[in-house]
Amino acid sequence: MAILGGGPSALSAAYYLTSDHELRDRYDITIYQMGWRVGGKGASGRAEHGKILEHGLHILFGCYHDFFSMMRAVYEELARPPGHPMRTVNDAFQGHDFGVVESHYDGQWAPWCMMFPKNAGTPGNGGLFVSAEAYLSQFVQAAVEVLFGWKVLSQLDGAHVFDVPEAAASDPFTSFCARSLESVYKLVRRGIEVEQKYRMLFEMLGGLRRAFVTAVQDMAGWNSDNHRVCCGVDMIMAMLTGMLSDGVLQKDGFDFSKIDDFDLREWLSRHGAQDSTLESPWVRTIYDAAFSYLSGDPENQSIAAGAALRALIGMSLYKGSMYYKMTAGMGDIVFAPLYRVLVNRGVKFEFFHKVESLGLSPDKKRVDRVLVNRQVNLKNGYEPLVDVCGLECWPAEPLWDQIDDAAALTGIDLESYYSGYDGVEKVTLREGQDFDTLLFAIPIGAVSYLCSELVEHSPRWRGMVENVKSIQTLAFQTWSKPTLEQMGWAAPSPLLSLYVQPLNTWADMTQVCAMEAWPAGLAPGQVSYFCGSQIGPELPPPPGKSSFERDMAADAKEAALAFLRSSMTTLLPFTSDGTRPEPPANVTIPGADWPRGAGAFDWGVLVDPKNRSGEARFEAQYWRSNSGPSERCTIAQPGSIRHRIAADETGYENLVIAGDWIENGIYVACMEGAVQSGILAARAISGRAFPIVNEWFQVTRGPLHEG
Repeated sequence: MAILGGGPSALSAAYYLTSDHELRDRYDITIYQMGWRVGGKGASGRAEHGKILEHGLHILFGCYHDFFSMMRAVYEELARPPGHPMRTVNDAFQGHDFGVVESHYDGQWAPWCMMFPKNAGTPGNGGLFVSAEAYLSQFVQAAVEVLFGWKVLSQLDGAHVFDVPEAAASDPFTSFCARSLESVYKLVRRGIEVEQKYRMLFEMLGGLRRAFVTAVQDMAGWNSDNHRVCCGVDMIMAMLTGMLSDGVLQKDGFDFSKIDDFDLREWLSRHGAQDSTLESPWVRTIYDAAFSYLSGDPENQSIAAGAALRALIGMSLYKGSMYYKMTAGMGDIVFAPLYRVLVNRGVKFEFFHKVESLGLSPDKKRVDRVLVNRQVNLKNGYEPLVDVCGLECWPAEPLWDQIDDAAALTGIDLESYYSGYDGVEKVTLREGQDFDTLLFAIPIGAVSYLCSELVEHSPRWRGMVENVKSIQTLAFQTWSKPTLEQMGWAAPSPLLSLYVQPLNTWADMTQVCAMEAWPAGLAPGQVSYFCGSQIGPELPPPPGKSSFERDMAADAKEAALAFLRSSMTTLLPFTSDGTRPEPPANVTIPGADWPRGAGAFDWGVLVDPKNRSGEARFEAQYWRSNSGPSERCTIAQPGSIRHRIAADETGYENLVIAGDWIENGIYVACMEGAVQSGILAARAISGRAFPIVNEWFQVTRGPLHEG
């Protein structure tokens, strides 16, 4: 069996296909990977001083049940010894509960803070609820936590979720909101029990929403906080009435496919959502989290309503913490352990093998050959991992001492489709000789180039390529001398989003510093990761356009510099109650003379081993554009879901597919969707019913899959 690609879907499939001795005896698996590392869009590498260089900002959510289930088993199988820095999953992932979204309200940036309560669940252990009523109950409770968590629900201390603490009872606005939501909650519970009253229920919800909006608008002291709560309640009510009215919410589950032809905003508007709600962070959040911008343009937002609701409801069903940050690079935490377990199980890896095309048999029923570009000659095999702080890690570039004639490859990017490099040999993998079954697990952006014969022959494949789109993203990282607290941030470590475009998402990732190898005197006090969408062509250019990636990387660098010059200081200082007071004119911090608040960025805060001056210190940071065909982020446009092909429905007898772009039940690009697609591929190949924890909730079949 040959697996093309080494991203999370490919590795997940290989993991399940080798999960017991009978399967290991059945399958002889080889994974073919371009370049020197696996991980796909989640790959990371180690540079000088052990610096972690990521493809972007990766946050794992507590609703990633299948991902955490697999990783928990991987770490248990590795059985690392006592004292190892990443012995267990609990060492690798830290729960985080504080989030911030930026609302541009009344001409100013206003932070909306959310403290998501922890629960007793453990990601990757156990299953989900078994009824629609239970799912809806959790969703409504999560919505209340988002609305009131920072100021109200943290004081409840185990009380009923809608009980308002004494400290807030005197606030008529808060009390009114809580009582309104409690009424909705009770009505919906009753509506699920008595199906024939659905019509009356959503009519009542519509009337309640109108009464709520009118009452709030009549209240004195309208401000950003009131705007936040009003828009949040309006959105929840529109979602509930819409799900009931359109038949999404059913006695035995959800059918999101009924509304996947609508854009989310269009659908919410049809069910009464106010214009201010549609432009609020409550709605913008899912567009941004899923990079749902056509051609990467933030002004051209588009996401299928069903896919968006799946994601929003699924996120509320988290276990433990709302989200989890990794304590080192994703390559170190996720893909090195997976790689080591698969090697121990007998899976073979062929690094430096770049797939160029798939060819069909004369009867067009099977894939009978794969053309591969072997990129380098190896001296004696390839051991890809290096040790940093006692942890196996992927390097940021190939280990040249294991490669013949390495000097001749200087300056060539072996992970690029646009390098113009032809490799050292063209190799043809043939059916019956090199593979019997083929798993194609390379992202959708590359399908039209690598699978042109399959697309030309199959209307299904042609429809998928034309309708399932992907976009470019960009990211950068900074290492700063002062701590976040010294720079004025007095709240918990943040995940912040919906700020200025294009780099509108920021996470404090200081926890990774402990696993970087900085010498004394250079160790940073704080690490920040930023990411966003990048405007680019709807389809990536054909391989060989050598200037394309260079131009996109230059654009990413300039975007990062522009952000630091004009937007970073607006985020600081930040007080524990979520406000930004007027700062003194000049407040110094260790190592820099930086006026807090809006003002010029002081480049002296950045760590630079070469100690350059001014903006030149940015050269010691990291930036990248993810513009290549296999680096782009899959999006879920309205009307596109029905064109996705399931793992086992390729139309070619020996071909199975995997990736966040297939029919996997999730549709927004995320690690959980990729892992789930790998499980679906393993099922298709083996006939085994490998469990998918959230299958009842997530996996639906559109019109093309009926029957």
